[in-house]
Amino acid sequence: MLIIYLVGLGSTTVNVPSGVPAPTTQLIQVNTSVTVTIDGQLAQAPFVGLTPGGVGLYQINLIVPLNAKAGKLPVTITQGGVSANATALLVQP
Repeated sequence: MLIIYLVGLGSTTVNVPSGVPAPTTQLIQVNTSVTVTIDGQLAQAPFVGLTPGGVGLYQINLIVPLNAKAGKLPVTITQGGVSANATALLVQP
């Protein structure tokens, strides 16, 4: 499992006031679904939400598709029909 840290995923299932750390005793998920593709393949993302103990920091826990090829693969994160800035993931066999 990989973790991507990012900002700007919006509202969550529990309101955490601005400037206050996310709780460490409860996982707080985002309200709007997020998809992650790696080299065009949908990656499983079992958790998308606030990073426990972080302030304004989100994380995506994801699983690289089993049949992903090796190399520098494009990663696309999409929420509400809007894609984030592109990045790449180095995958080894």
